[in-house]
Amino acid sequence: MDGISAAPQSSPAHTIQRVKRDMYAEGPSPIRADPSGTVVDAATGEPVPGAGVTLWYAPLPGVDPESWDASPWGQENPLATDGGGRFSWEVPEGWWQVRVEAEGYWPAQSEWVRMPAATEPDLQIGLRPASLPQPGGAACADCSVVPGPSARLGRVA
Repeated sequence: MDGISAAPQSSPAHTIQRVKRDMYAEGPSPIRADPSGTVVDAATGEPVPGAGVTLWYAPLPGVDPESWDASPWGQENPLATDGGGRFSWEVPEGWWQVRVEAEGYWPAQSEWVRMPAATEPDLQIGLRPASLPQPGGAACADCSVVPGPSARLGRVA
């Protein structure tokens, strides 16, 4: 067998890889990606500092997602956005979704994205002020992302 092929992951922080001559290595995935971005007020475009940002993980499509345990990676999840509304993690391969909550706003979330992506994503998530009605009375995936060339994780404009 030539090269390295990945076997299904047994946990978010570990992957088992088959290496030449059927030797195995287990440990944190060597591939890291940077899902990062900014939380903004959808009405004004201003950053929302202190928003609660939680990263959700699924190793494969169709697998029940869970809030990512960032501690084996020396990180925290959930995070609070900084003064400029920014957030960032270094993550292993997998499917990821960012969910955001802040006082005075409707909750929002990104779409599910495969990481690593061809380019480092820069996500802008717009929070709709709670003073405005929530469309349809339920979460609206389309209204949670601020339109723009870097609004969708894993997509190149």
